[in-house]
Amino acid sequence: MNETILHHGKRGGMMETIANIINLIGGIVLIGVVIFWGTLAKRFSKLLSNIEQENIDRSELDESENVFGELQLYMKRQIKKIKEVEELRDE
Repeated sequence: MNETILHHGKRGGMMETIANIINLIGGIVLIGVVIFWGTLAKRFSKLLSNIEQENIDRSELDESENVFGELQLYMKRQIKKIKEVEELRDE
């Protein structure tokens, strides 16, 4: 009888250990997902900010109808895109 109780007690301890390991892995995965979505949200926010700034710049140029300014804005955007690609490549 005592052997049966000890045997089940050990099995219960093993199951508890496995459950704790699964909970730990689940917690680590959850933290990873939160960090991933936080990083994604940060990049998306930065992108929206850049788009908003481009729209402001474009509206200012449309008001002045300056063709040279339009070309200059286009070149600035291209240079900015090149720098962003280089930064992403360096990460």
